[in-house]
Amino acid sequence: MELSKDTRIFITGCGGMLGLAVYGQFSEHCTVLATDIDLNEPWLEYADVTNYDKTFQMAAKFKPHVIINLAALTDLEYCERNVEETFLTNGLGAENMALIAQKLNAVHVYISTAGIFDGRQEYYNDFNRPNPLSIYAKGKYHGEMAVERMLQKYYVFRAGWMMGGGLKKDKKFINKIYKQIIAGARTLNVVDDKLGTPTYTVNFAESMFRILQTDMYGLYNMVCRGS
Repeated sequence: MELSKDTRIFITGCGGMLGLAVYGQFSEHCTVLATDIDLNEPWLEYADVTNYDKTFQMAAKFKPHVIINLAALTDLEYCERNVEETFLTNGLGAENMALIAQKLNAVHVYISTAGIFDGRQEYYNDFNRPNPLSIYAKGKYHGEMAVERMLQKYYVFRAGWMMGGGLKKDKKFINKIYKQIIAGARTLNVVDDKLGTPTYTVNFAESMFRILQTDMYGLYNMVCRGS
């Protein structure tokens, strides 16, 4: 698929750190309708992936060639405390968007996570069997399986440890370290029992853009180099 201003792209969950990078990358080259439940940018419109009917109506009116689903609850501790809400958004929401893509004959893009692996290996590739342990990861893996079951023209991108978007958007590792520093902490509290691959949101969005133009559908573990 050649991406151009004639290509209409419908994005859900675009109000976060990755959404900012994806919107910047794709809106430069394509016609984009970006949505979220948190309208924290002037270019966002409201859409809730857990509400199938309203989201379908909105997407059908736009007639997208591509649907990118970024919508997810990503705070691991929050997900553990709110299991039903997590599966509603990360699981059922992903199913809803896959079904909408199916009905509108749109190419579908789903963002998953390296967290679907259990961490028993030092490195993972596209062919390793997932074994999600956290509620967050189980919900995302449910979404993966729904996309793969329902669609043929899809991309599943598994992301590493995301960083980017500045203090306004980044609610993850970088932001937490920064808050400790400005609070005057002499000792930084960080985990020392986890390995991961920090992945810059802008690089991730650029890679998405390139891969979407190849028509090489399927599953990608997509991170930056290093660990």
